[in-house]
Amino acid sequence: MKFSFSKKQLNISLFLGLVWLANAVFQTFFNENPKWYDYSWFIFAIIYLGIYFYRKHYNYITIDNTFIRKNWWFGKKLLKKDIIKIKHYGGEFILKTTNKELKINLALIDTSTRIEIKKELEKLNAECI
Repeated sequence: MKFSFSKKQLNISLFLGLVWLANAVFQTFFNENPKWYDYSWFIFAIIYLGIYFYRKHYNYITIDNTFIRKNWWFGKKLLKKDIIKIKHYGGEFILKTTNKELKINLALIDTSTRIEIKKELEKLNAECI
């Protein structure tokens, strides 16, 4: 089961990417003598637009039959059977194994699937705190 990012998070990344892109265009093309650092705004625009397209293509959390994975560039992956504790605190779930910890921020998940992720985590044989 895949849980996607909320539309608010996607729109924020898209908006910031477009703002940086507009700023880059104004700084470089409408400036009489653009300096080398004026082109750095394009880098910011590419980063934020890259984050937007990455988040749109890949989901925030993937729960499979054997593992739970947080999809990010250096995302974590936990085996379901290794999860010992599930802690719900401050709008996020903290899944703990003996040597790893995975935080799931509910504010980043689409509101229509928040109930489903809670049901999926209740199915695990782990101590809920």
